[in-house]
Amino acid sequence: MLNLFKSNVADQTAGTVNMASIRDRMAESMVGKNVTIRLGMNRVTKGIVRAVLHHADVPKLLVGLREFDLNQVLTSAPTFQKS
Repeated sequence: MLNLFKSNVADQTAGTVNMASIRDRMAESMVGKNVTIRLGMNRVTKGIVRAVLHHADVPKLLVGLREFDLNQVLTSAPTFQKS
């Protein structure tokens, strides 16, 4: 029977590993992109993601000289270079 209120994943550990993998892939896909980062109430910053760092297996985006969590990203767009 399908239970709508409980995970249907047989192995909960595998489900956790998959979520970590998804977060890593999302972070890696943002390298080189223009992002808008939420700093706090009514405060944002913009920049290009230079690298992805990991702290305790949690990916952090390096924008400028600062590290940010994925949940702080408001927008992401490709970087275009003028010829």
